[in-house]
Amino acid sequence: MKLRRLITIFITLLLSADLLAVTKYDSYIQEQTLLHFGDVSLWKWHKARLYVESGLNPQAYNPNDPAYGIAQFTLPTAKKYNIKSPKQLYDPYISIRIMMLYIKDIIKYVFGTMLSPKELHDRNVQMLADAGYNAGPGAAKRAYDLSGKVANWQKNKKYLPEITRKYCERIQNVKEKF
Repeated sequence: MKLRRLITIFITLLLSADLLAVTKYDSYIQEQTLLHFGDVSLWKWHKARLYVESGLNPQAYNPNDPAYGIAQFTLPTAKKYNIKSPKQLYDPYISIRIMMLYIKDIIKYVFGTMLSPKELHDRNVQMLADAGYNAGPGAAKRAYDLSGKVANWQKNKKYLPEITRKYCERIQNVKEKF
């Protein structure tokens, strides 16, 4: 029993070290966060999304959707941002930039306007934006509208699929470990 507990602790420490590791993309994530959201301190939220999507692997591929690259875009979504081939999505800098634009578009769609950096620090707002990233902007807007147009995760999550709720909660958990 003690050996199993030690192994569990060791694996947990390894995973935590992995989450805390500085990556070669951190400065670009910070730069894009400042450019698109006006507050560099929001960068850990975006890095957490990339970690949940791909483990920060720019060569990640999900054959189910299919989804490509570090930000796991499907081709129909990426085409809205002038991406013509999946090859482009394997460039982490292109994918990160598009992710920032897409999250910004989701926020504008769900809330009807771009929110201030202060408002974007609200965990409820972040989770609704992440719900839009996972289930589509329409699903996030529907949850927001059915909740009385209030960003309140306890109310919003009732109107989202379970897989999306878990996805959003995982991003927040990962973000807190950075």
